[in-house]
Formats: sequence, C-alpha cells, structure tokens
Amino acid sequence: MTVYQAFHAQLTSVMEALSKAAVAEICAVVEDNYAVLQLEVSRSRSENEALRRKLRAVETILARGHRGGGAMQDDSGPEADVGGGMMDFTVVSLSSLHLESPEKLQKALRKLFLL
Repeated sequence: MTVYQAFHAQLTSVMEALSKAAVAEICAVVEDNYAVLQLEVSRSRSENEALRRKLRAVETILARGHRGGGAMQDDSGPEADVGGGMMDFTVVSLSSLHLESPEKLQKALRKLFLL
C-alpha cells in the first residue's frame, strides 16, 4: 500500500466519522426543535379552543339578552370553566348594556373577559 493509499484511507475514515457525528448532531437538534414546535402548536390549539368557547359563551349571553330583554346570565352559575380559566358571568340587564353603543358593549365584554 502506497503512502497515498494509506493517507486516502485514513482521510476517508476520518471524514466518515465526522459525517456520522454531524448527522447525529443535526438529527438531535431537529428532534429538539420538532418537540418544541409540537408543544407550541398544541398550546396554540388549546388557546384557540378556549377562545372559541369564550366566544360561544358571549354569543349565547348576547343572544339570550336579545331574546329575553331582561337579565343575561349563564345557567351554570356565577362562574363557568371556559378554556382552563374561570370566567365570571356578571348579571347584566339588556337595558343597561345599551347595545346601540359599541363603547358600552366593548366595556361589558372587557369586564366579562377581565381584559
């Protein structure tokens, strides 16, 4: 075996080892990032579902207020579990809400969602 062939064999061996190590490291980084991304997507989906439930609750409250014209309150009591957090359902009369006033409606919704 010539010096060139020996050098070539050693260089090939070193390059293969470095390549395998680099691929293993890249795979580990990708797996970590994928796990973080999955967690973020899951959290985002949960948050979206909680917001959907809150929106449905507000729509129900407003619909009951439009139909009944009287007090609006959720049947589950003073508080309902919505999306992992407790939501306060304060009794609001339709006449005090003045739905023609967007500012007052917005204020009532902010109070409802504690924004």
